[in-house]
Amino acid sequence: KKGVAADEVVIGLAPAFAYKQHKTMIDLPHDKVLREIIAGIEEEGMKWRIIKVYRTSDVSFVAHDAAEYSGSGIGIGIQSKGTTVIHQKVLLQSWVFSFQLMMALIER
Repeated sequence: KKGVAADEVVIGLAPAFAYKQHKTMIDLPHDKVLREIIAGIEEEGMKWRIIKVYRTSDVSFVAHDAAEYSGSGIGIGIQSKGTTVIHQKVLLQSWVFSFQLMMALIER
């Protein structure tokens, strides 16, 4: 269901996330990955919602689908291996980064 709240970010999970695979490629448990992303969203004063995207495992499309369901137009896609994309519908572009790199910087 499409959100209407301007302060909502939707997190889209790829099909294998926490189903066929339970850790990223650097052995971070999927639940820890989600907790960190949710904490970051909440720190910014935003609300979050999680959806599962079954039509593809391409993280760019997962993020795009999440943005389409988000009231703010911001979606985050996460693959089971940890690759993450933030998509903002308004800007019509995505920023791809390795979640493992982000986690390594956070944990320092």
